[in-house]
Amino acid sequence: MAAIGATQSTTGLPITFVNLSTKHLKAFKALATEKNFTKAASQCHLTQPALSVLIQNLEEQVGAKLFERNTRNVMLTPEGCCLTRSPINCWTTLSTR
Repeated sequence: MAAIGATQSTTGLPITFVNLSTKHLKAFKALATEKNFTKAASQCHLTQPALSVLIQNLEEQVGAKLFERNTRNVMLTPEGCCLTRSPINCWTTLSTR
């Protein structure tokens, strides 16, 4: 588990991240990068429904919607953009060790 501190969202509200697993961080990074559930799931060696559950669980843990999604597009919300600054850097650090 990676313990992550708190950060400010673009709305000025704090987003707190505690005990996020590296699996959550990897799923978030893949979806933020690919902007496509199927491609991100493949990159994480997961099924698309499993990735969706991980992302929903992550959003529940942080208390914010991280992605805007519809049938054609996946885009980061302002809170999702805020999250990219810390955990993706954290994941990069963890994955190189």
